[in-house]
Amino acid sequence: MTETSWTIRALEFSNCNCSYGCPCQFNGLPTYGHCRAVVGFQIYSGHHGDTRLDGLKVAGMFIWPGAIHEGAAKRRSSSTSAPTMRNAMLFCAY
Repeated sequence: MTETSWTIRALEFSNCNCSYGCPCQFNGLPTYGHCRAVVGFQIYSGHHGDTRLDGLKVAGMFIWPGAIHEGAAKRRSSSTSAPTMRNAMLFCAY
């Protein structure tokens, strides 16, 4: 499997159900054993493969059954982007 090159520079705002400082952000375990978060960000510059993400604004709700770094997220997101940009961003946000 070939990995796709990607990067983003963005302003982010997020809130989750963990204690202040969110241990998940530091490879820790979530305060209550699972993580639920609302995240919004505006990408100043970025790409996923050949798809440019500059100017993309995204809001999403995420649920992880355990720690974020363990994966298995369920997500709902909203964006006014083109389908290729939205699909690329969903890959990066997962």
